[in-house]
This record gives sequence, C-alpha cells and structure tokens, in this order.
Amino acid sequence: MKIKSLFFASAILLSALSACNKEDGQTPGVDPDEVQDGLFIKFSQGVNEGSRADAGQVQDGTAVTFSSGQLFFVDASDNIVEAVDITSTAQGGTSVTVGQLKSGVVFPAVQDLATKVYILGNHQVSPVPAKFADVLKETTDLTDQADAPSYGVANATLFGEGDIVDASNAIKTATGADKEAIFDVWPLIARLELKKVTATTGVDGYTLSGIYINNFYYEVNVDGRSTNTSSFYNFKKDHTQYIKGAGYPATWEYLLFDEVGQQATINAPATSYSVTPVNDAWAYNVFANTTAVPHIVLHLTDVTVGGTKVPNSKTTVDGEAYLTVTKYLVTNQEQQIHGGKIYRIADLTFTDQDLDELPEEKTPDEDEFSVYVEISIMPWEVIDVVGGF
Repeated sequence: MKIKSLFFASAILLSALSACNKEDGQTPGVDPDEVQDGLFIKFSQGVNEGSRADAGQVQDGTAVTFSSGQLFFVDASDNIVEAVDITSTAQGGTSVTVGQLKSGVVFPAVQDLATKVYILGNHQVSPVPAKFADVLKETTDLTDQADAPSYGVANATLFGEGDIVDASNAIKTATGADKEAIFDVWPLIARLELKKVTATTGVDGYTLSGIYINNFYYEVNVDGRSTNTSSFYNFKKDHTQYIKGAGYPATWEYLLFDEVGQQATINAPATSYSVTPVNDAWAYNVFANTTAVPHIVLHLTDVTVGGTKVPNSKTTVDGEAYLTVTKYLVTNQEQQIHGGKIYRIADLTFTDQDLDELPEEKTPDEDEFSVYVEISIMPWEVIDVVGGF
C-alpha cells in the first residue's frame, strides 16, 4: 500500500464539471500530460436502499454534517493502493475540501491498479490496513451517531463506493481525465420521529410514561451492511426491562428511550400528547437493517376506559398498558427502514382495542399495531473543510 503525503498536490477543483479559469485551453499549474491520466471523483447525497420533546429536541432541518473522513483507492485484489485523509486542518500547502469532492475533483496521479474508490465520512480508521476488508471490520455504534445533548444526526457515519471506469465523453472534454468514479454517499442511520400520541375510541385518559426503542442493533460495521449480533436488543414481553430503562445502559437515556420523569410535558393524564414547538418530535436514530425493523414501545399508565382503570392481570398494576409499533406504512404499503431517511409519525392514534397488557405481546400472525409515516430524506450540510495527509 502507498500513502502519499502530498496526494492532493495537483488536484483540480471543478464546479459543475468545470468552472475554473483557464489559459490557452489548459488548467493553470497542471501538466496536460498528467491530467490525461487523471481520475475524476464526485459524490452525491444518497440513501441506503439495501429524541427529544423539550428544548433540546432536534428539529426539522437538522442536518448530517459531513466534515471529515477518508478516501480509499482499492485494486481488484482488495489491496488499498492509496489512502487519503479528509480533515479540517490544512496539512502542507495544498488542500481539497468535502465541498469540492461533492462538486467534482480530478486526481492526476492515482495508481492504475485501483479499480474502486470508497469514502468513509465522520469516521477515521487508523492505522490504515493493507486490505480494505479490514477497514470493513471497523464498527460504529449508536452513541457515535448522536450529537449530544440534542441527539440529532450531525455525527452520522457516512459510507459510499464507486467503480473506477472509463470517463464519459463529457467528463473527458470538461476535465481531461481518462477515468471517473461517480457515486452516492449515505448515512448509516435512519431516524424515527414521533410527533403526537392520541387516544380515540374507548379511552377516557392515560399518562404517557415512557417511550422505548426495541428490536434493534446497537453496533454495525462501517459500511452498515453487517451487524454485531451481540449488540442486538429485544426485551420481548419482559416489561421490567423497559420501565425506567432498566434493561438499557444508563447512558442510553434520550438516545434510545425517554422517561416521563424527564419530560414534564407528558406528565399528566390526558387523551393526547403532542410536542412543542411545532417542528419538534421525540426522535431516535436507528441503524437500517432489513432483518430487524426497530419497534417503538409506549408505556401507558393511569389508563381509564369507561371511567375505570383497565385491569392488568400480567403486571398486576391496574391502569398499566402497552402499545408496540412494529410496522410503518405509507398508503397501506409496509416500509423497510433505510439509512438516510427520516420516518415521522405525525399522530400515533390508538383505541382501547389496541392496548396490550405487555410490550411485544402480539405475534406476527396476529393483528400487529402499525402506523402511517411521512418519509423524507435526511438533510445534509457539507462543511468546507481542508483536507490533506
């Protein structure tokens, strides 16, 4: 593997394929012979197809902040032939920024052996191994993704990959590069947001005592495609693991569960609880995984139906009940959870018939509780940082 200390020394910045000033038809300061062997790289925001209800709550428009990372150039045998840091501090007299990579940039001297390029954002691998497979053994967890105290999406790990192929005629004409790699970069996380909870038919009142994420992976590999099976959490019907976050590490409060003791706005019996200001929601970052769609468990207390607290023969606490969201729908179509998307529940409505005595009580062949969601693409901010190695 070769890591160049001045890898970016003759990189050509491009905007909309080429907005640089040119003299005599050539890019200033670059030998035309070198550019003919160049590699044009450009990435776009993509999605992986494969919270708070108080002042600290994340709002709509909160963005993933892409401010640092690494590029890896890999050959057909998985050897890393070039590796470059993208950092926030200039190293040496040359630089390239994340914003410039998004606009498009030519690297004049990438080894011919390279067949793929990978980008890893908001995560650093050190030391750089010889094989890219060893980069993919790196893991990240949901704590890494959270930008406390708001627990937003700014720190989300990003991943992307592209084949190095012959440049299109348009790229050759605009840049002189013979090769190109144009690909998407996406966040590993998705985001579940709950704006409002409303009881309808049959329920006189209740207290929303807790909100918990269940059936999730806490840790994944940096490409988001492999999971650490030992980091899988599903407390099933054991209600004692949810209440007061008993089954979660204490540091996961607000990250993966909320308790009524910290949310004064939901601390009194009512038939509807909503979050203010209007753009806020109880929100939780989760890893996208088709084998384990994260569930939302609501713990309700003081539930009254017909003027009487509902009995609970399983927890022996009258007035206690649970709702478990297991499916997310758009126009009656069940949705997978994909990285880079936000799934917002505008109003989770339920009746007395939806209540269970325990969390996760319904089996898949029963009538599981599902909700309608509004899906949007997670917004980004590209921080114009200086890169080098």
